[in-house]
Amino acid sequence: MCYDPDLGFVVLRQVFTSAEIDAVLERCDTIRNGPESDLMPGDKLHGGTVHLERLAQRIDQVQTLVANPKVANAVRSIVGQRHNLVQSSLRSPRPGFGQQQLHTDDAPKEHRGPCRVATAIVALVPFTKLNGATRIVPGSHSRIDLQRNPGNVNHSPEKLQEQIMVTDAGSMILFSGHLIHSGRKNNSTHERPALQLIWHRQG
Repeated sequence: MCYDPDLGFVVLRQVFTSAEIDAVLERCDTIRNGPESDLMPGDKLHGGTVHLERLAQRIDQVQTLVANPKVANAVRSIVGQRHNLVQSSLRSPRPGFGQQQLHTDDAPKEHRGPCRVATAIVALVPFTKLNGATRIVPGSHSRIDLQRNPGNVNHSPEKLQEQIMVTDAGSMILFSGHLIHSGRKNNSTHERPALQLIWHRQG
């Protein structure tokens, strides 16, 4: 499946195998339960959502994922040939948490051509409606007015419809950083771990 510039996103199925998911989760658990000296700036073990940063430098499987040709080609289709990975993190909302306001990951896109930012969310467990699967608003990356006020999406004359991204563990939701999206509340009894990767266009 290819990135759709009209919708602003693509789902890449099974970018991680079950064994790779297990290895990533095991390494994250080791960091979470290890000495404080192993933590990095931005790591957050308490509160509603667990954060672990710079995972491409800490976990081999994440670095391999970033270099995966299928992933690299899809990222290029969004931000162009020259880009940098600026974030590789774990986000794991605990039960009762994870609800976000609709937002974008970059300023409104005012010009044609490649986007400035590409964002990927990799499900490390199945994403379901119950556990708060990410919601996106297809086509909103082309709407400057809505990007400036994401909360107006549901009141726009076109009534753009949000889409809840129910997907299997190991799948990647890759989208323009200008696309309106958000996490949803985790109403399950388990955490909802996912990787978040962000690339910035150079030049």
